[in-house]
Amino acid sequence: MELTKVKGNTYYVPTNFLDLGLYRLNEKECILIDTGFHHTAKQEIIPYMEKHHLSIKGILCTHGHIDHAGGNSLLKKTYGAQIGAPYVENMLAENSYNMYVLNDNLRFRVFGDTIPNFRYKTDMIINPDHRDFYFLGVKFEIINLHGHSPYQLGYVTSDNVAYLGDVLISERMIQTTKLPYIFDVARDLKSKERLKNLNCDYYILSHEGFYTEIHDLVDKNIAHIHSRMDILLDLLKTPTIFEDYTAQIVNRLNIDANLRKIVYLQRTVRSYLAYFQENDWVEAYLDQNRILFVRK
Repeated sequence: MELTKVKGNTYYVPTNFLDLGLYRLNEKECILIDTGFHHTAKQEIIPYMEKHHLSIKGILCTHGHIDHAGGNSLLKKTYGAQIGAPYVENMLAENSYNMYVLNDNLRFRVFGDTIPNFRYKTDMIINPDHRDFYFLGVKFEIINLHGHSPYQLGYVTSDNVAYLGDVLISERMIQTTKLPYIFDVARDLKSKERLKNLNCDYYILSHEGFYTEIHDLVDKNIAHIHSRMDILLDLLKTPTIFEDYTAQIVNRLNIDANLRKIVYLQRTVRSYLAYFQENDWVEAYLDQNRILFVRK
């Protein structure tokens, strides 16, 4: 793990799984944008900070998923870091029950002992309707990136560098991601389109790297989602129950599935099904007490 300077006081931090954002307050203190998994903080971030005599003064969360906020609790405990998170997303990790409300799949016990390490308390709730805010004396602009998660936000630093969370993935990851996780497909597609109105000097993606221009990448991300939807709709030419539908998707997309991946996948598939029904492309009906889905 090494810091890569993007512009001014803004850096990006490539870890084993995620590229994080970092804003230096001074020679000894910084703000992190996202923290990765708990083991990312423990095995990569803290050793780096100790080696370079840096302290984490604050943490800004783009959204409450465990691969982005899993290190929050440990870094808050270690450095006394202040945590800022979007409204609703901040409630995700306050306690186990809230996590279950927003991620009901967690109640299906295939995820190991992740929840105790994940819980953290937010110090500053960021209103997604605001255009900017100050955090530890630094002004950040807010980008509405709702869709991948309920209230995901992006942040533009005072160096005019945008950190975009999970709204976009790199071209390499487009080739390898079988079915991108989305909480709300309609809002996610709108968020992607809205990125074309941004005028920043650089853009940092969680997955992966930083860019000076993203219009073409936005189009490729949108095209990828539509290509997945075409496949999912094609599988509904005949009436199908949800479990069989999920299995067909795994087979069609050649997903290397296990129990944990299937649980995640089912949540994603429900989002796509909801989008299909919102657009009147798919109908659901009851047959012998089974819910069947079919393309119109």
